[in-house]
Amino acid sequence: MIVIAQLSDVHLDGGPRAAERTRAVLDYLDGLPYDLAAVLVSGDVADHGTADEYEEARKLLTSRHPLVVCPGNHDERLAFRRGLLGEEEPSAAPVDQVLRGEGFVLAVCDSSVPGEHHGYLEDSTLEWLDGILTATPQEV
Repeated sequence: MIVIAQLSDVHLDGGPRAAERTRAVLDYLDGLPYDLAAVLVSGDVADHGTADEYEEARKLLTSRHPLVVCPGNHDERLAFRRGLLGEEEPSAAPVDQVLRGEGFVLAVCDSSVPGEHHGYLEDSTLEWLDGILTATPQEV
């Protein structure tokens, strides 16, 4: 059986409450007696999108399970890419990611719109997703 755990809206802000709650969930998941296919952290990793918040996230968001992190409307793409993903020259493009495992493909589409609170899937994301799905055998 494939099991994926999802966390959303952790809103790390440099304070203890969000960090402690996030760490407690990840520690719980790491303590499970079986392996998860993935841990998905979907959206609003940071509360204000600052470099310090992504530095905190980089240190905190660790797991023995494969981890995929996607930005939300509180996140700032450049700071997210630089601080959390470690990109030295970050792009402002959507942070679309794929995780392939035995029997599954997890495609995570970034619908955040820089500077806005609504979401939108850019044409580049839809093209990326089409490429992922087209290249995926039916019997994953």
